[in-house]
Amino acid sequence: MIAAQYKRRAILNDSEVSRESINIDLIIRAKDLYLEAFRKVEDYYPAINAAYLYKIIGGIEEGKGTKLSTYITSTWEDRVGTEW
Repeated sequence: MIAAQYKRRAILNDSEVSRESINIDLIIRAKDLYLEAFRKVEDYYPAINAAYLYKIIGGIEEGKGTKLSTYITSTWEDRVGTEW
């Protein structure tokens, strides 16, 4: 729940959402909490959120999380038929 709050505050800190308005520090905190939850609980919900946050972070943490993001996004697209 803390990770969800970090994510919400990082993205919705302004009335207008843009790449420049995202608080990257809060996104990284949320990502780390989601990864820890995935490690402990082994549920897909935190993994999907972590992958989503890796996509937001983009090149800031180059090379980290790319396998997770690729796996989750490709699995999601195959099963649901929807692009991220």
